[in-house]
Amino acid sequence: MRTRMPLNQSGMSLVLILVITGIIGLSAVSIMSMGDRKRKISQQMNISVSASLVKQKLVGMVLSPQSWQATQAHNSSAFASFNPASPPTLDIYTPDSSTPFYQPSNSHAGFDLKGNPCSNFDLSGNDNCPLRYDITLKSRVFQNSNWIDTLHFELTFKPASTGLILNTTASQFTFDLVRNLNDQSVESACISINGLYDTNSNSCSVKITKTASTCGSGQTYRGPASNNGANNCDSKTIAPAACTGSQVIKGFSQTGNPICGSPI
Repeated sequence: MRTRMPLNQSGMSLVLILVITGIIGLSAVSIMSMGDRKRKISQQMNISVSASLVKQKLVGMVLSPQSWQATQAHNSSAFASFNPASPPTLDIYTPDSSTPFYQPSNSHAGFDLKGNPCSNFDLSGNDNCPLRYDITLKSRVFQNSNWIDTLHFELTFKPASTGLILNTTASQFTFDLVRNLNDQSVESACISINGLYDTNSNSCSVKITKTASTCGSGQTYRGPASNNGANNCDSKTIAPAACTGSQVIKGFSQTGNPICGSPI
């Protein structure tokens, strides 16, 4: 019968060290793997937040009466010669600058991951300028004395790092925006009463009087009561008025006769 020799103390310690080292190694790999997954998830969330920030900036400018007026002025030829078969690209302006805030007509215009405009967007990929919005005038409809413009926003995401992914075709990033007057805004209220809207002060001025009509011989002007200028003249004439003696005219009766009285 063979007798098993027990391991000595040094042999047992070596086995324990190997086992513990293996466990630590596996734990480290697992922790690193979890950290990498968390980092990728966080990175993807940051990209989505950045794209949403860019969208909010551009949409906010389009919906702002002041910025939209400046954008229309600087893109006047695009609006004037609009052709739905070939939608023009619109550069977006702030009201206080002749330089566009964002210029999609430049193929290298884009945004960085902080939401700031950049000028080195590249279809081959650039981590420093990976976001780009193409903004085109999709349609124009003249309705109720106002233009209703539909703009198409299309997002492109081209980073150099292959691990960065964003679904740019999602409806939250690529969409149509109808730019119509807000019924509650000063701008729309001003236009509805044929006033002059001032974008700088967000105020409206309205001419409340009409130009006095030139009345013919023997007619008197009775005020701006009608839109038809000719109808503002009264054909009833007032006979020459005079009072006798030292009396003076104090007024006229409803029939047009003078009311005479003492000068005191």
